[in-house]
Amino acid sequence: MRVLMTNATVIMPYEVRRDCMIVIEDGIISQVGGGEYDPLLFDQIIDVQNRFLAPGFIDIHAHGNSGYDIMDKDAKGLDFIARYHLSRGVTSFLGATISAEHSRLLAVANVVKDYVKSQKDDVSELLGIYLEGPFFNPQRSGAHPKRNLRLPSIDEVREILDTSEGLIKVVAMAPELDGALNLIAFLVSTGVKVALGHSEGTYLECSRAIDQGASIATHLFNAMIPFNHREPGIVGAVLDKSEVYAELIVDGIHLHDAAIRIACKCKGKDKILLVSDQIRAAGLMDGTYTLDKETIRVEGGAARTIEGKLAGSTSDLIRAVRHLVIDLGFKIEDAVRMASLNPATAIGVDKRLGSIDIGKQADLLILDHDLAIGSVIKKGNVVYTN
Repeated sequence: MRVLMTNATVIMPYEVRRDCMIVIEDGIISQVGGGEYDPLLFDQIIDVQNRFLAPGFIDIHAHGNSGYDIMDKDAKGLDFIARYHLSRGVTSFLGATISAEHSRLLAVANVVKDYVKSQKDDVSELLGIYLEGPFFNPQRSGAHPKRNLRLPSIDEVREILDTSEGLIKVVAMAPELDGALNLIAFLVSTGVKVALGHSEGTYLECSRAIDQGASIATHLFNAMIPFNHREPGIVGAVLDKSEVYAELIVDGIHLHDAAIRIACKCKGKDKILLVSDQIRAAGLMDGTYTLDKETIRVEGGAARTIEGKLAGSTSDLIRAVRHLVIDLGFKIEDAVRMASLNPATAIGVDKRLGSIDIGKQADLLILDHDLAIGSVIKKGNVVYTN
């Protein structure tokens, strides 16, 4: 199957190229550039009409949407989640867990493993699991049930890794807990990325974890001890250490715009990861719902418990990109990179995904000039049109 895309304004990682054509062969990008072409050589020709052509977004931290959650242990629910992601421009994602009993995490890993083996090409690609918890500081538990929190355990994680058959891609933990450094060393040796979060760790404790190989900060600023000029803590360590990626939830509620700008200035735009942190209420109307036996109020792109505590986001990456570009004045290529190539690089799938380059999978978005989604292309096929 040979596909030609013409008249595209292509968003590359560090520039925007106008009047480009893209050739896709069997779902893989084989040419990016300009020049003459013979229409008879192609099975399909798509005129982008000078709109933006962006790489598909990769959301590495999303719990659920459309009334479903990865913790439901339901393949049908995973399919609903994947289809909603695709409609919002997310062509690949990690399913994030929440702190739970070991047996429940094993069951989730088993269901995800089976789903990944049989998932279709017309939905967002589930790349694996983001194990968020249960190794968190109870003082910064956030929406994670404190009864399910425990100390880091190599034996526990090894069993989940084995059950998932290698689909655990990220494990988040509080680095100050007993056993955390040993677990970090084990995970790094197996190729699993380590994220720091839900923590009251000191600057020194977090720096040691980073030196051990931790490379991501779970939703920076949220569910962690605030920065202090005498004890910079986890925020200070993440902003200070150039090797660490920082997740940002840009939904208008989790972070002040100034915090977004500060993080981007300190980290550099190559180290920022836009994440949704979506919960099952994403895609539902604003209102009050009972989710996981708890009353949640959904309003304005986020969810709160009845006590007013943030319980996750209902926003998405396209809204985050639009906010950065339209409201905060970021270059479009920088904002798109934070939602595509940066997360691909952070979890080690950048050779296949994350940018419009020769040899990469043709997961693409056609965006109107107001950055609204026009069409979503998965492996060279148009799978969604708005």
